[in-house]
Amino acid sequence: MKKIICIIIVIIMSLSASKNVFSAESLSTFQEIDLNKIDQERIDELMNEVLIKSKVPGASVVLVNGEETKYLSYGYADKENEIIPTQNTLFELGSMSKAFTALGILLLEDQGKLSLDDFVTDYIPWFSVRYKGIYDGERIDEEVELTIANLLYHTSGIPFKTIGYLPEGTSENMLQATVKTLVNTQLDFYPGDRYQYATINYDILGYIIQIISGQTYEDFMQEHVIDPLGLDNTYLFQKEARKSGLLAQGYKITFFDPQPYDAPRYRGNTPAGYIISSAKDMERWMRIQMGLIDVPVQYEEIIEKSHIGNTTVASQGNNYYAAGWEVNLKGKNILHDGNNPNYSSTLLMQPENKLGICILTNMNSNAVNYLANNILNIIQGKDISRYTLDLYKSLDTVFSIVIVGAVMLGLLFVFLLLKAFIELIKGERIRSKLKGAKVAGLLLAIPLMVFCGFCVYYLPNILLERLPWDAVNVWGASTIMAGCIVGYITFNIFMLYILLTFNFPKDNEKGYVALIPLSLINGIASSLIIFTINESFNRDLAYSKELLLYFVFALLFFVYTIKLLQGRMIVITNEITYEKRMNMIDKIMRASYQAIEGIGRERIFSGLNNDCAELAHVPTYTVSFASNLLTIIFCLLYLLSKSIYAFVASLGIILINGFISFITSRIAYKYWEENRNIQDTYFGQMQDLVNGFKELALNRLRRFAFWNDMKKYSRLSTELNKTASIKFLNFDLYNTLMYNIVFGVVVFLFPILFLDINTNQLRENLFIVFYMIGPFGAIAGTIPKLTQLNVNVKRINKLIDDLEEVSTGDITIEQEINTSYPKVITIQFKEVTYKYISKNKEGIKIEGDFTLGPITTEFKSNEIVFITGGNGSGKSTLGKLITGLYSPLSGRICINGKVAALKEQNELFSSVYTDFNLFKKLYGIDYVSKKEKILEYLELMKIHDKVEINGEGEFKTINLSTGQRKRLAFIVSCLEDKPMMIFDEWAAEQDPEFRQYFYDELLPMLKKQGKGVIVISHDDRYFDKADRLIKLERGMRVIDNY
Repeated sequence: MKKIICIIIVIIMSLSASKNVFSAESLSTFQEIDLNKIDQERIDELMNEVLIKSKVPGASVVLVNGEETKYLSYGYADKENEIIPTQNTLFELGSMSKAFTALGILLLEDQGKLSLDDFVTDYIPWFSVRYKGIYDGERIDEEVELTIANLLYHTSGIPFKTIGYLPEGTSENMLQATVKTLVNTQLDFYPGDRYQYATINYDILGYIIQIISGQTYEDFMQEHVIDPLGLDNTYLFQKEARKSGLLAQGYKITFFDPQPYDAPRYRGNTPAGYIISSAKDMERWMRIQMGLIDVPVQYEEIIEKSHIGNTTVASQGNNYYAAGWEVNLKGKNILHDGNNPNYSSTLLMQPENKLGICILTNMNSNAVNYLANNILNIIQGKDISRYTLDLYKSLDTVFSIVIVGAVMLGLLFVFLLLKAFIELIKGERIRSKLKGAKVAGLLLAIPLMVFCGFCVYYLPNILLERLPWDAVNVWGASTIMAGCIVGYITFNIFMLYILLTFNFPKDNEKGYVALIPLSLINGIASSLIIFTINESFNRDLAYSKELLLYFVFALLFFVYTIKLLQGRMIVITNEITYEKRMNMIDKIMRASYQAIEGIGRERIFSGLNNDCAELAHVPTYTVSFASNLLTIIFCLLYLLSKSIYAFVASLGIILINGFISFITSRIAYKYWEENRNIQDTYFGQMQDLVNGFKELALNRLRRFAFWNDMKKYSRLSTELNKTASIKFLNFDLYNTLMYNIVFGVVVFLFPILFLDINTNQLRENLFIVFYMIGPFGAIAGTIPKLTQLNVNVKRINKLIDDLEEVSTGDITIEQEINTSYPKVITIQFKEVTYKYISKNKEGIKIEGDFTLGPITTEFKSNEIVFITGGNGSGKSTLGKLITGLYSPLSGRICINGKVAALKEQNELFSSVYTDFNLFKKLYGIDYVSKKEKILEYLELMKIHDKVEINGEGEFKTINLSTGQRKRLAFIVSCLEDKPMMIFDEWAAEQDPEFRQYFYDELLPMLKKQGKGVIVISHDDRYFDKADRLIKLERGMRVIDNY
């Protein structure tokens, strides 16, 4: 165990210390670079691999190092026409446009036309925003001023989601229209308090440029920025870019593949994201930024100023935001990326190294950032990090799968719903009145279905930073909305099916087709709880009505589905228990007495009672196991989306613990199986304790010996159970210790070993892992219970199999009811022999020493036969052969000349054996029509004042003396009205007067009725009452005469 713990710690520490997990910022390392000596093959391999994974159609790359330039192209600028991108191919720059707009603002500042400290309202008087909250210890709820610096450095507090409300259009007034969408906007924080990226900040700056210059934004930028810097292949209008014939076709991922997509035009967002350029112009742009190209002094100064980060607010990781750029804490790395609905780009520079990387692609994807960082890693001789799929591609994959699955399941459940509804109309389903818990469940289900609709509507608020659905359709795949709609419709169809079938079930309906998706939904609801909590922590516990909505829904739906699952499983399990019990009972009823005697009453009792009773725990165990397993799976998938290393480490621990749990359960199973075998013996002892208590009370030595024997088996059972339970206790302790050691290593050692550790990401991953401890612990706790249950199930199945072997055929109990008897019966024994056969522990048959026969004789109607002999002579054994309770080892038994089946013999006889059982009810007797006959027999047997029978045919009491119980058993056998009757030592417990009455009056009465009567007796003074006497000695017939 200690070795395992050490190995796991080493694995986790190794994974955590692996490349690029907590490594220092790779961009901060500086060294001389020669583009002619870089590993071009490795870069090409990386580019092609990532473009395939991300599904990005094409990319244009430019690498700059001093005087060196390298252009690289991959994929297609236009897939349909197979146009390959070149250095002149045009792409939308996305948010890389902000650096151009910032340059325009700084140029105006340099000209003295504005100050960064000026208020926005100095230029746009009608502009207004509000802040409600606490700032600097005071509660504020009023309009506040924004400065140009607030906009330039993204410290305005304007919400990110405003990108979703940009007005579409290409007219000259679109900048004004865009800025007007912000009037009276509620800010997320007080201006200047912190950094928060909002693309519309730069649209306001563009509008200010337009107001101050008196020109359109595009004209000003063309005249004062684009042309002076010699960017001849850069455009501000898409229409002009298209005319050049060089604009790459934009794409958007939809239903697993990129599709050509012409996004709506937002001229009002041009300052923030819609400048168009090529790799060739980006090469010049990077050289200008790094001072490798001479430009007018005025531009040199404002470009240098644009690289100065805003240090008035906290940094974002290792970066500050400057004027349209992100800059490293030390100011040695300059970068920015850009994403539009159908394009993405990134630019990364190291001025000290004179190194620059720019990647332009024709699909919105995170691939550009990953590629730029890892091309730099290749150039600097470092390892490549793992690529994580883009959010929008992941969403498309998820919702495409949702669409396919929802359509298939929707069609299935529409069919099943219609089928169930038709069955309800036809009366094939139980139309029980809705009341109590069913009404409560229905009243809860309908609001939950509506509640789910609200959750679907607010999904972008959770996944996509509160973007409105219109923006989701522009930026994301159409599968997102389609998946939500189809999924919600399917969910409601499924819920209607659940409500109908659960409230109006069919007889013996299991409903597995509903339970499987219900379990899946329950697992999702459980995972959604932890997702909302974790997301709340990610948002620094800021209030979010959407997260609260999801949390409440997930919690209610989790409880509701657990109730449905366990409720349904209780019904199913009890039905299965009933079916198992009835299956065993049916097979017992159709088996021979001899076979049942061989199986053993203790095994049958414990199987019908203990083992079947354990099945009642299946709902709790199964639902708990499935729900917690699904929760773990969803948590692992969530971890995978956040950190491959945290996922691998967690999965490793779970697999190792699962393996140890499996081994533990295998070991414990042996103990519990042995314990279960002992319980059969112990069950028999408990019966002996109750049934034989008077004998124990009268014999001190017997009582002490019996007590010792019970104590022995009780102790053995206890020790086996303790051993098995301790095995699982050790596993639980190991499991708890393992997780806590991991937490200790991560919390206390990682900050020492990895100085640049991302504490927020670490906290998030630890929170998920910590949450998984609960479900995993629940599963670990369920495993021993399932192991024990497996023992019970195997015992039940083994008993059923054994009963199947001795069953007398396929005739059901119902089919056996209608029985007719011939008027005259002759039962013939021809060389019949019998031996007692038992089985040892290995199942090998062992023959006993005693042998009955061979016997040749006959028994017939209208005849009284006495069977006598000493103890152990075989009288009772012969009686059981006559009645068909035993099957002969050899020879034949015939009825009226035909070889008899055991069931045929059984049906001919009524009996009262020495070990008879007196049922509390007159089973199989029409006690209503025979009421007078019953009273007559009670008078005849002189127990009319002792016995009463109610309207259900039940004896009010059977607490009689042994002799009286035998008289009542005699009455029952007479009421059965069988042609043959056998009495085993019936008169032994009768007083002398009634014993004589039995032989002198009752037996002749039965003969007179045409019965064949067989009496096993030692009463030699009454042998003359027999028509024939059979005497046995040591299993052999010595007398058989008339």
